[in-house]
Amino acid sequence: MGMLKPYILLGLLACSSLSVTSCSMGAGEVNFDRYSLTLDIDPKTYLYEAKVDLSLAPALDQGGVVLQMSDVTLRPAKNYRYSADLDKELRLLLVDELLNADLGKSIQSLKTEVYVSQFQGTIDGLALVAFSVKLSDIKSGKTILLKDYAAQTNIPQDGYDALVSELKNSYLQQVRAFISDFKAFKAKK
Repeated sequence: MGMLKPYILLGLLACSSLSVTSCSMGAGEVNFDRYSLTLDIDPKTYLYEAKVDLSLAPALDQGGVVLQMSDVTLRPAKNYRYSADLDKELRLLLVDELLNADLGKSIQSLKTEVYVSQFQGTIDGLALVAFSVKLSDIKSGKTILLKDYAAQTNIPQDGYDALVSELKNSYLQQVRAFISDFKAFKAKK
């Protein structure tokens, strides 16, 4: 009987070792999805040198898709991340829309500043997008347009894919509203 005790002890140590390893790996499968907002962007947009500065609220600038857990809690996902810096992707979407609206040359004489304060989903199934745009004349520094744009839409189904798609669609709708305002300003000029 005395000879079996070391084997039992070794077996127990091996089992407890497996349990620790299992716990440290987590109960569920780890996901490393990457989401791109710019897969359908015209390649020339990447080369276009518009004076567009886009910055993000700090919680949005951590690489992960952001969920709003409460009125005061934002949580960037660790394993569900954007494939590129979110500010660069949102800037490219904006510039692409400007080019598609034939406003590329018009925007060259202006400084465009965009601050994105919301680009997140909520635990109740909403997509929240909000940003401010300031257009200034480069030569005079005079502000031409200063306006906020925001949307709150329902996410059609569960999952990060649906959330990211809805965020992109909402953002593009608000960018198009900005373009419409810019065209109206140009028409008055």
